[in-house]
Amino acid sequence: MSWLEAIHRKLSWSHSRALLFEECPRKYYWRYYAPYGGNAPWETANREMLYLLGRLTNVPMLVGSIVHTLARDALRSARGGHRWAEGTFAASAQALLKKALNASRKAAGHPPRGEGKDTAVLAAHHYGQPFGPQELQAAMERAAFYGRKLYEHPAFQRALENPAGLLAIDSYGRLTLLDVPVLAVPDLVQQEQDGSLRVIDWKTGNGVAGRLDTYARQLAGYALYARQQWGVEADQITCEIAVLQDGSTVSVPVTEETLRQTEGRIAASILEMQSRLRDLEQNQAHREDFPMRPGSNATRGITPIACQWCDYKSACYPQ
Repeated sequence: MSWLEAIHRKLSWSHSRALLFEECPRKYYWRYYAPYGGNAPWETANREMLYLLGRLTNVPMLVGSIVHTLARDALRSARGGHRWAEGTFAASAQALLKKALNASRKAAGHPPRGEGKDTAVLAAHHYGQPFGPQELQAAMERAAFYGRKLYEHPAFQRALENPAGLLAIDSYGRLTLLDVPVLAVPDLVQQEQDGSLRVIDWKTGNGVAGRLDTYARQLAGYALYARQQWGVEADQITCEIAVLQDGSTVSVPVTEETLRQTEGRIAASILEMQSRLRDLEQNQAHREDFPMRPGSNATRGITPIACQWCDYKSACYPQ
């Protein structure tokens, strides 16, 4: 019996979880319910494979995760009185990427259990796609580039100048709505000299402009958490998207009305998630209550373009 059969998880809400639910209810089910026996007791698919598919990643996503780890470790070190040298950032990003790629290579193709079961696996490793010296060099250059860009960004430099004001650095927080934990993990919450708060989110890649609305919703959720956690008013909270690629900063307005709407939006999302459950108290779900995205038809083999690159395509359209 798989170790996943005994796992049962309670319902929680997060920005990323809500986005997945909006994108495709079936994908949401594959990710958060189907792998776990306690949450999807009726599921007959291979739980270990579904769990593995949920860990797949690509180079841009992996580098983004590494840069967030770099920012967290560097700022926590600065808060403790030790500031990293500028040249450390590119080298550290490359070292972390090399370690992650080695772990991915070892984990690919093996059942996810025991030590290393939560290792992110590069999709290229999982599917046996080419990832040779040329791809490795490009990945290492990307890691070094964003390591440098992190250090150079004005928001990061501002954080280094006031380490005593770093209230939260990539730390898990939560508030409660409708008796459901609402998770918030802001990249950085910094207190200014006047007592106001600055909430910062690091973004890698070049698609920030096209996703500003999504990122604004994410930061509004963080602002809602910050108001509760540190007891400040909306006009004392500034939210910023730190775009590492070009060094720019995008401000996200925060008002009491913004926070009121955010709370309502999260509550509505929670209710929609709960409405799909077979057993609300046990947080148990059945596959058929989470339909595939519009235009999909597994029986007839109709695959929307958006599904072609989905990590769960093999679960929805088994060969």
